[in-house]
Amino acid sequence: MIYNLISSDLIKEVTFISVLFAFILTCAAIALGKNILPRDAGRAYAINGSKSVGKPRGAGIIFILTFTLSCVLFIKLDAEIIIYLILTLAAMLSGYLDDSSSSPWGELKKGLIDFVRRNATVPVIETGAGVCHAYFDRSGDVTKGAAIIRNAKTRRVSVCNALDCVLVHRERVADLPVLCGGLSCSHVTIYADPEAFSALQESYPAELLRHSTDESYGTEFLDYKMAVKVLSGPEEAVAHIARYGSGHSECIVTEDSRSADYFMKAVDAACVYVNVPTSFTDGGEFGLGAEIGISTQKLHARGPMGLEELNTYKWIVRGEGQTRD
Repeated sequence: MIYNLISSDLIKEVTFISVLFAFILTCAAIALGKNILPRDAGRAYAINGSKSVGKPRGAGIIFILTFTLSCVLFIKLDAEIIIYLILTLAAMLSGYLDDSSSSPWGELKKGLIDFVRRNATVPVIETGAGVCHAYFDRSGDVTKGAAIIRNAKTRRVSVCNALDCVLVHRERVADLPVLCGGLSCSHVTIYADPEAFSALQESYPAELLRHSTDESYGTEFLDYKMAVKVLSGPEEAVAHIARYGSGHSECIVTEDSRSADYFMKAVDAACVYVNVPTSFTDGGEFGLGAEIGISTQKLHARGPMGLEELNTYKWIVRGEGQTRD
């Protein structure tokens, strides 16, 4: 608007005024809007998360609104700039509404990802969705199992390689108090099926033990929550993972090479581990350098992706005049 009303000789002066205007407007908007911004509830997985309780969140929407208004007033607009402004505002508004929501938008994000994957007419790379399992086999080592489950669940609960469900062989149900005992220190809530609940109710804190529902399985918790289910063997574990898994990372704890071989071949996931936690699914750990994402698709990249996976290639052929028959 203002841009169209001034001569080219005053561009520098108007630029300074526009920056000053945006600064003053932002300060005023923050002062007036801080009381209506959503408040941090204290994310359990954040470092010193309790210290942020009650502090305003979503202030980015204020910056974007003042930035957009300043652009409309002081710069020359064309179709491309308008599109950028609309998309930037929409992205920030989405984050603000997520912060304001009583529960995170995880299910909405998952629904959007599923929609794109199912309806895309070209291959797509799906990243970020991880429903990860650890199956404790009949021959599993309890010491290894307890360490693997605790590391996979509590190392970082907000990442896609965090453990969401433990599957236990029916003959090893009695070991559940040891396998899950270390989780109580991190206040992990366990959603257990009837057999697992009975095995844990005498040892695991009552306030952290819940009965599982159908929604407990196939959920990417991204929180200090985990499901536990008792199964009859590796075949049933593979079937459960096929139904509820996301093709991200799956683990078996076993000392039986036959069970391990079967699990590795039968499970359809980007990363399959034997006696190793799913927390190792990471581009840096795999030697790829900076991680771009973790693909759960099969075309063209699968698993952790580095910069190489974002590149294509071409064939270069040098010759001396050869011809093809």
